[in-house]
Amino acid sequence: MLEDIEEIKKLKAKYCYCVDGYYEDPSNLDLLLKEVFAEDALVDFGPLGSAKGREEIRNYYANMVYGMLSFSMHMLLNPLIEIKSENKATGKWYFFAPGTMRENNLAGWLAGMYNDEYEKKGGKWFIKSQRVKWFFGTPYDKGWSKEDMIPK
Repeated sequence: MLEDIEEIKKLKAKYCYCVDGYYEDPSNLDLLLKEVFAEDALVDFGPLGSAKGREEIRNYYANMVYGMLSFSMHMLLNPLIEIKSENKATGKWYFFAPGTMRENNLAGWLAGMYNDEYEKKGGKWFIKSQRVKWFFGTPYDKGWSKEDMIPK
């Protein structure tokens, strides 16, 4: 069980490195799709949209995430991973990420929680679903107590 938890932690770290590494090397999107997400995975960013399956996820990240941001750097906190069976698990992670809006070069902060489901196929863990609960998205100079850019 501890080995599975460690593998899931490494999987989520790979997610962050692939997402954030895209800005230097767009081939990280291919790596994200092949090595992190299950074929029929779901990503749900609440009011910012969702996608199901690798092709929709590719389009979502290419158009929404990378279309909106020109920089991001995920920091994950407090993983709570539960192994449900030999091939199913869940995880919750707080995230805090500085980012830069592509349109106006505005620096900001993003924070929330990832609620994940994982599946193990062929001896390897994948993200089966990833749902984001937003806490805030705010300009760097204003802070989360003054302005929240995430629609509610």
